[in-house]
Amino acid sequence: MERYPAEPAYLLAALEDVQAEEGWVSESLARDLAHAFGAAPAVLASLLEMQGVFRTSPPAVRRIAVCTGPVCRQHGVEKLLEGLRQAATGSEIRVEPVHCQGGCDYPPVAVYDGIRMTDATVERVWQAVESADAAHSERES
Repeated sequence: MERYPAEPAYLLAALEDVQAEEGWVSESLARDLAHAFGAAPAVLASLLEMQGVFRTSPPAVRRIAVCTGPVCRQHGVEKLLEGLRQAATGSEIRVEPVHCQGGCDYPPVAVYDGIRMTDATVERVWQAVESADAAHSERES
């Protein structure tokens, strides 16, 4: 992470870079980065837990992230989670609850393949999954 000064204030940017490049941040790499940037372990722990931004294990091949923040909970996210889990049964798609995704004006929120869906329903999310997967298939052929 030579692009950043070795100061604690730059740890977040370095972690974001690793997440973007690798899809996740291993705990050992995160500890090494914290040490290199001179950040306290408590700072690292709070960053890794920050709003579900960082994954500390390799991502599933395909993943639907569903916001379970307070506003989404008030707008029926449990029903959305249940419906998506049923729809994903038998597939390689994993449905995961995550912290706030910043779409509180139109909850609930789900994210698949970089597509953020507000006012999400099982039908809308699954349609986005099928469209994204079809687009990937076309690019690979």
